[in-house]
Amino acid sequence: MKYRMVLILAAVVLMGVLAGPTFAAGARHAPHKAVGAATKVETFVIVQVGDEVKVVPKSGLIELQRTINDTFKQDTKTYQEAKKEATKNKEKFDQPKPVKPVVKKLKEGIKNEQEANQEAAKFQDKLASQKKDHPSTKPVKTQQP
Repeated sequence: MKYRMVLILAAVVLMGVLAGPTFAAGARHAPHKAVGAATKVETFVIVQVGDEVKVVPKSGLIELQRTINDTFKQDTKTYQEAKKEATKNKEKFDQPKPVKPVVKKLKEGIKNEQEANQEAAKFQDKLASQKKDHPSTKPVKTQQP
């Protein structure tokens, strides 16, 4: 009888040791998502690249920056080759040096793409009016003799 009691007690302890971490882990960690659980909603960012205003998903912002950097590198390489060729042929070289466009965040955290496009249109209009009113775009009055 004692032998049987010791075996049952040993079996219970062994089950507790083996099953304990499984039950304890479930209590410490967040439960797994249910099948119908909502997924994370993508937010949109309005950015200005040069004179252009764009709507980009937040996850696509890094890819946009990478694309701009690659384009700038290619433009710079083409510029250097053209300059070298003109110098070699002793020709006049008046091509402007490429300028790296800056990605400027105008507004972020917009949940709806349609709303983001409407906001981007407002920013584009504002940018166009600022450029139109800027002194560098107005003709300079010169005195004629």
